[in-house]
Amino acid sequence: MKKTILGIILIAFIAILSCSKDELEAFYKYLKINKNRSSLAVGETKQVEILEGNGGYKAIPLENEKVAVTLKSKTIFIKGKKAGNTKVIVTDKENQKATIDVTVNEIIKDITVAKTAVDIRVGDKIEIPILQGSGYYKARVNSYKAKVELNDKKIIITGLQVGNAKVTVTDLKTKKAAVITLNIKRDY
Repeated sequence: MKKTILGIILIAFIAILSCSKDELEAFYKYLKINKNRSSLAVGETKQVEILEGNGGYKAIPLENEKVAVTLKSKTIFIKGKKAGNTKVIVTDKENQKATIDVTVNEIIKDITVAKTAVDIRVGDKIEIPILQGSGYYKARVNSYKAKVELNDKKIIITGLQVGNAKVTVTDLKTKKAAVITLNIKRDY
């Protein structure tokens, strides 16, 4: 009896060893996904497809506070929750693993300033707050009639000569701009 069982095991082992790689893959599939990287914004959802595997799939984020992950059939849905980098580990019932590197980007709102038109006197300085944007700005004025400086999230404008001018404040990340129209009056 022992010899018979040992003989069957030996025959099965020889049969497996004599199988070609293609024949083995028919029984055992490697886990393959269509993307190993995903970049999305906070609140945005992206999909990653499982192309091949052995069923019984699971998708688990390494950091739940950065992404939410759901799996429906062979589609992994990744939703950005908090800016940063993390990974999603995908496994199948044969413990094959695939990793998705995920970058969640902060939503940057368009640049907004507190005022878009200002009356200023020659020699006076005014400060106009930048209400929203990325935090990285440059400012320029289109005329020698005023001077402009940036200090943190404030635009500091000095009236130099009577006339009109425009200050353009550009968000360096989004490349969007806000324009402030100046009416520079004589100092009385």
